[in-house]
Amino acid sequence: MSQIQYRQVGDYKIPNIKLPEEENVTLGRYGMMRMKFLQQNKSGISVGGDIQGNITRLDNLISRLPDRLEACKEKLAETEKQIENAKAEIERPFPKEQELKEKSERLAELNALLDMDHKDNEIDEGEVSSNEPERKERNIAK
Repeated sequence: MSQIQYRQVGDYKIPNIKLPEEENVTLGRYGMMRMKFLQQNKSGISVGGDIQGNITRLDNLISRLPDRLEACKEKLAETEKQIENAKAEIERPFPKEQELKEKSERLAELNALLDMDHKDNEIDEGEVSSNEPERKERNIAK
């Protein structure tokens, strides 16, 4: 087995290796959807064929890490504050609880009355009447 040779590029030693050529692959429907998703939601860098370009991209990515870390810490602090506010909100009593209870009871009564009216209509429709206009007038009056 041969030894791997390295070359100096800036501050880095790069191995002198060559990757085999990739075959052209036809992607199906879901492969295309996955590729589109990954392109839209990628994080990090895209690696190309140019070694110098890849090293520059990596250096730029590394230099941006402290800023990204700060942004993540701020977002975490904001989220923790929102959680604390939500916990405090849960502990407070609902100011209009009695009114809600009264309105819910009234709504239940009205629904029961409406259901009774609906049952009366079903009974009316079940009776075959030779005088159709009278039945319509009676339903309108209710």
